Amino acid sequence: MSLPEFGFDPRNPGHLEKSLIGTALLDPEVLELPEVRALQPHHFVHYGGLWQLTREVHAAGNLGVVALAEHQHDPRWPVGMTLNDLISLDAYSLQPRELPAVARGVLSTYRATEAHRSAAVLARTLSEPEADALGAITSTHARLGELLAETPSSSTVSVADDLGTAIDRLLHPMHYRGITTGLPSFDAVLGGWQPRTLNILAARPSVGKSALVSQFAQSAALGDQRGPGRVLMFSLEDGALITRQRTLSRISGVDLRHDAAPMVGAEHRLKQAAGKLEAMRPHWMIDEESSLEGIVSACWREHAAAPLSLIIVDQLSHVRASAPRGQADNRTQLYGYITKTLKQDVAKRLGVPVLLVSQLSREVTKRGENRPDLPDLRDSGELEQDADTVTFIHRPDYYDPADSPGQAELIVRKNRNGPTKTVHLNANLRTFSFKENPR
Repeated sequence: MSLPEFGFDPRNPGHLEKSLIGTALLDPEVLELPEVRALQPHHFVHYGGLWQLTREVHAAGNLGVVALAEHQHDPRWPVGMTLNDLISLDAYSLQPRELPAVARGVLSTYRATEAHRSAAVLARTLSEPEADALGAITSTHARLGELLAETPSSSTVSVADDLGTAIDRLLHPMHYRGITTGLPSFDAVLGGWQPRTLNILAARPSVGKSALVSQFAQSAALGDQRGPGRVLMFSLEDGALITRQRTLSRISGVDLRHDAAPMVGAEHRLKQAAGKLEAMRPHWMIDEESSLEGIVSACWREHAAAPLSLIIVDQLSHVRASAPRGQADNRTQLYGYITKTLKQDVAKRLGVPVLLVSQLSREVTKRGENRPDLPDLRDSGELEQDADTVTFIHRPDYYDPADSPGQAELIVRKNRNGPTKTVHLNANLRTFSFKENPR
């Protein structure tokens, strides 16, 4: 690390925090570095409030000393910091390539402080005569695990590392299936949801995208012979309540009727379904955060609490993002910025598959043959390029009610590590469910 001449001390948390803010004021693009993005205000010992203000001003698109100084009267502004102090932060600035190490230093200090605090709480609790020793130890163990997971791991490896696993994956691909989709034929095409991948699911409105990804989340939370997975679903299209209702309908078989009384026995079946859904409580999390920054932060936070198996974002058009200048001059570039961020900062950094829902353009409705293809992705630009898999939902009866009613196809049109095939399904959108239809 190239140290400033005034005596920068990398062991001083205040100096590390000043270098992050000072460098960001000179070069706001460093705030997009994954390690820097992962830093939350509570990670800072001294300048957490100023860090939060820095990120908020950056999100507004005008980060600089003058813009930041306008917030001097904000309660989060550091006590005693003057405008001259703010200007002097440029003396702490470093080269952008050095900031990941600084970010790790800030996280290391935070982890050490929190670990000492947890140990002190444990010691005090165990000193009490009627203390729940097992509960206190379990809680402390979980907290230490969270702290350990908050530091991004090194991403640099040798091409010759772990050759045995690479050979074994080629010889025994079934042993390396990703988290299940719940549809065996679809699993056979994709190999399940594979770690570190960005997967696009696209269709026209009301074809069943949200219902299907909710079913994917349910299947992942239930798991297979290996046990349940842990799913984080950003339900931006429907929200948590609608997702719960649709899942209860799918499990119970009780369809949603606006024009008639519920079927006989509906209440009993729904209560049974609620019991099954309750069993999924720790395995299926729903979030309605719509900003890209918030989505990335939530993914890192939840993965630190307990490893995630699948992340679902429903859907792309509802994600709010403030891309750096030149990366969001039009919607195609903005969507490309979002997909790249989800792939690099979430899928690859966390090692978790990301399933992103997207719309199809109207062009597909103007052709005699309505089966979608890659150019039909709305503002497709970089979506097709960034995705590891692209799958379309096609329902013939969407275009002609008399054409194959109740039938659906999952058309896999891009698959980096496998075949491109079509999986045939039965679709029942009254209970928001898709089932295999062998042909």
